[in-house]
Amino acid sequence: MEFMHRMDQIIRMGLACLLLGGAAQVGFAQSQTQPLDLKACLQFAVAHNQQIAVTRFDEKTGAEKIKETKAQALPQINTSGLLQDNVQKQVLVLPPAIASQFPGGNGKPIPITLTWQLTGQATLDQKIYDQSVFTAVKAAKAGMDYYTMHTALTKVQVIEQVAQVYYQAQVTGTQVAVLDSNIANIQKVMQSTQSQFENGLARKIDVDRLRVNLTNLNTQRTALVDSIVQQGLQLRYLMGMPLDAPLILDVFDQKTVESEIGSNMTLDSGLNLNNRLEYTILKKQAELEGYQKKANQAQYYPSLSFQGNYSTNGVSDNFDFIGHGTTAIWYQVGYIALNLKIPIYDGGARRSRVHQAQIAIDQYNEQAAQTASQLDLSYRNSKIYLQTSINTIRAQKDNLELALEVYKVTDSNYRQGLSTLTDLLDAENSYLTAENNYNSALLQYKIAEIGLIKANGNLPSLLN
Repeated sequence: MEFMHRMDQIIRMGLACLLLGGAAQVGFAQSQTQPLDLKACLQFAVAHNQQIAVTRFDEKTGAEKIKETKAQALPQINTSGLLQDNVQKQVLVLPPAIASQFPGGNGKPIPITLTWQLTGQATLDQKIYDQSVFTAVKAAKAGMDYYTMHTALTKVQVIEQVAQVYYQAQVTGTQVAVLDSNIANIQKVMQSTQSQFENGLARKIDVDRLRVNLTNLNTQRTALVDSIVQQGLQLRYLMGMPLDAPLILDVFDQKTVESEIGSNMTLDSGLNLNNRLEYTILKKQAELEGYQKKANQAQYYPSLSFQGNYSTNGVSDNFDFIGHGTTAIWYQVGYIALNLKIPIYDGGARRSRVHQAQIAIDQYNEQAAQTASQLDLSYRNSKIYLQTSINTIRAQKDNLELALEVYKVTDSNYRQGLSTLTDLLDAENSYLTAENNYNSALLQYKIAEIGLIKANGNLPSLLN
């Protein structure tokens, strides 16, 4: 059908140019030879969306936290050095009775340190048994899963947003196409009517009515063009593209969508809460709080660690610790030990922390139950919405066929002088509106399809 072919061309031109941000950038469209379908847009978005990139940093942070936590179970080795100048030396005062027994003893303070002291020390601390450390390692691994799930949830949200804006742009594109066809037809009729008016074969009011109608349609078109440009900017933002980058979208194939109707129920795999990240993240948070509770309980248990220390010390009244003729005195000190710590009483602080963790567990479990009910409701509504979309498509298709038939009859009658210009314009407008409604219904069906896939937790399948 000539009209359908022309409208498809107009849609393609609209989505190729209007999404670029205006006619001034039409030249850039030539650099993108392949229009992007939904799958290509989604793949680009997952690879370049900035919010997804931010969540990936959280994953990296989680991986480093695991390493940090595991390090607590490994030997802790440290070294230190000290150079000390005893500006005021420590002294020992002997009682007069004792001091008198030493030659020259007169009860004066006796220095017991030398002027300079140099110390080098190495320490070793190894956990042998510390339940809180072992629990922290398990919690860190679960925390990594939590960050990974958050990244996956962000991906799902981006996929949904991109798909919705993509189809909204398609809907707007069809509306622009319908208006362009309607405007073109009215311009032809107005030119013909103007000529007839000038020859005394038509009334001026007919010309004025056509001019008013044409002005209204151009106003509507301007609003739609602004809308599709905004949708193009939003789509670029969600995809992680520069806002001034060229963007051409593939036009939906009406016949392909029509052939899919009825087969969409194969997408209905049933509600599986384990596929819904909104639910599993809450369960994971409850699991993490469970580890926190265990870590708090572990503070009731004794802890045992191995410790070792070795130091070398040098003292001298002169700053001559090394070299020939040194007066420094060197000596070493070392020990190994088992350090046993047994908690007895802390005023109930540990018990309070355990109770707080249990409250958090109960809270997350309650939120998970609430979320499960919401997801179930969303799943049921998505099935209803999809079926309603199918029914709407069937009704709009019948209406389109009827409007086309009315237009054909009215056009034939107008050519024979049996119908007025008003009747022809009304029939044409009704037909174009029915065509617009039908195309919109097809695209709304695709949006409803996205809703069902989301409700099943299978949005990532759109990337394949």
